[in-house]
Amino acid sequence: MISTLDVLSDGRLIIGVGTGWMQEEFDSMGADYSNRGTITDEHIQLIAKSAGDPVPSYHGQFINTAGMRIYPQNYQSRSVPIWVGGNSEKSFVRTVKFGNAWHGIGLTPAQLKHSRDRINQICETFQRDSSEIGITLRSTVKITNKPSTQGVNRPYLTGDLDQVAGDLQQYERAGLDYLVISMSGASTNEVISSITKFADRFI
Repeated sequence: MISTLDVLSDGRLIIGVGTGWMQEEFDSMGADYSNRGTITDEHIQLIAKSAGDPVPSYHGQFINTAGMRIYPQNYQSRSVPIWVGGNSEKSFVRTVKFGNAWHGIGLTPAQLKHSRDRINQICETFQRDSSEIGITLRSTVKITNKPSTQGVNRPYLTGDLDQVAGDLQQYERAGLDYLVISMSGASTNEVISSITKFADRFI
């Protein structure tokens, strides 16, 4: 499925990877919750190995691809970028070992910088160049017509466009490379209006 999507998108696919956290989800599917980290790591390694090899030979604890053929191949046999999601120490290590980027969730600029600094430390342990790892974040934007008056209690990326612009600058200084946003609003029309305002100002 991954290689097919990569071909259909002309090589624009990015893979987001997370191990999951809710055991009930695993139980409902008969999946192994306790070994989800190892299973995830083996899948990531298989994805990387199959990029330039139509018959990848991978033998792990849970995955064995003996005799299997991958078709179609990734677009121009490229390695699809892998973003590892999560705010845990294990997600940082998984990023350094296997990922092209780390994908944080709903963090402040200070929290993002702390995570980035920790990833840099882990890079030193595994002798990996930290500049190879992108720092990305998923967060929610809420644009208002008037400046927010919540002061220090104002959530980041909420308020008028000037306030949001200031927040984006803080994230950039904290080391953010890529922001994935969802737009909040009280109605469909409000969300559409906010998307338009955000695009006109920042894109």
